[in-house]
Amino acid sequence: MSTIPPSLPPVTRQLRRYQLTPETLDAFIRWWQDDLVPVRRAYGFDIPSAYVVRETAELIWLVAYPGDEARFTEAERKYNAWPDRVASMSRQPVAPVSGTAAFVRDVVPPTAAVPACDTDADL
Repeated sequence: MSTIPPSLPPVTRQLRRYQLTPETLDAFIRWWQDDLVPVRRAYGFDIPSAYVVRETAELIWLVAYPGDEARFTEAERKYNAWPDRVASMSRQPVAPVSGTAAFVRDVVPPTAAVPACDTDADL
């Protein structure tokens, strides 16, 4: 008897890259973690991953929202005008030197449960 896993509801993801200066990177990341991420999450967005590249003073992060790109775009339009978001942006310690945002799609299919292996047995 085989079972077909239930399909997951669609989620739209956007990859964001912010370039900062080395001397402002840590202050920006603290603000982003402590202030902006909670506001994003309170509005229904998820932040599944984020990375810092110290050598280039970049913050790279993924923001997700349930539904298609049109739903994401509409939610973000409303989010940008939300008083909590406006207040958070007024506390931003420094603006990035540059930034990009682009919708991204998975190219590696999600995996089923990965069977456990005894790594000692494989040595």
